[in-house]
Amino acid sequence: MLHVMTLCATVGHMETIGTGGFDNANTAIGSVLNQYLFECDITKTHFAQVLNANKSVLSRKLRGRVTWSATEIATAAAFLGLEPNDIMPTMHINNGK
Repeated sequence: MLHVMTLCATVGHMETIGTGGFDNANTAIGSVLNQYLFECDITKTHFAQVLNANKSVLSRKLRGRVTWSATEIATAAAFLGLEPNDIMPTMHINNGK
């Protein structure tokens, strides 16, 4: 598998986002990955190859139209030098306290 330099993991201003403002977790994951692809100057064609997907499927995943599998999340994270949790949306639960 191709690996990108770990410098992408040091994009300091990237923060894990919640699902708030996004339709669903898939949209949030796609948004985070789009930011990393842009910041690290990685083409969607190259990233699709890394995920063993075609470019149109990747495009739909990045827009939140297609579900991300756990394997794809792990592969994307490893390629970018991240942990899967770094690209997963966070959930804030209000338990009434």
